Amino acid sequence: MANYKFKPSERFAVYTVHSETCYLCRQPIDMSTFQVDHIIPESLASNSEAFGKTCNSYGLHSDFDVNSFENWMPACAACNNRKRDAVFEALPILAVELQKAQDKADRAREVESDIRTNRQVSRAITTIERAQQEGTLGDVHFDRLRPLLEYQEEHREPDKKHTPLLIGPGIEILSQDGDFVTVKGPYGIGLGRLNPPDYGGFRCPSCGHSAWNGARCVICGTQDDD
Repeated sequence: MANYKFKPSERFAVYTVHSETCYLCRQPIDMSTFQVDHIIPESLASNSEAFGKTCNSYGLHSDFDVNSFENWMPACAACNNRKRDAVFEALPILAVELQKAQDKADRAREVESDIRTNRQVSRAITTIERAQQEGTLGDVHFDRLRPLLEYQEEHREPDKKHTPLLIGPGIEILSQDGDFVTVKGPYGIGLGRLNPPDYGGFRCPSCGHSAWNGARCVICGTQDDD
């Protein structure tokens, strides 16, 4: 079990610079449920002999910090839990992943620092994390996430430009044009507004979102024929 408590800015930096993809299965991951994995297990650092051998096998300095961007990669929960239960072995493929982490470490630190000093983006990330923990992600209005959506679209890795932004399980931002967003939710694809007015039927009366496919809210499925 990991002991390090990741800051939201650290988690998001790892997610962003490594292309929003699980490094183990190479599948896209969403920003609310992904996990940060230690390539070299955090627990190994408490065994000086085993840790020294591992560092030697990978050509790392003996003072290698397991709790650093050089050792952190994004993973889906299924892959990370599977790896956590396995006996750690020094494998060539992990050397490749360590090199990727090291290559991206400076960029990750830049993103982390940028996020930490951007209060609006930091608040949006905290909103997503808290909602995921409380099971209320579907209730978070997109207007509260607007700073994060705009920041992410500008700072994403080139291979992720113009691809859906995965907010959480079953919720994707397909595109954004000013105040308007195209959203894919559990109940289809719909057009919505980031900051809809409270009048005129723009917001869903059940969940408060503005993402409609005809008369159906694509987030909660409410059918509003009024």
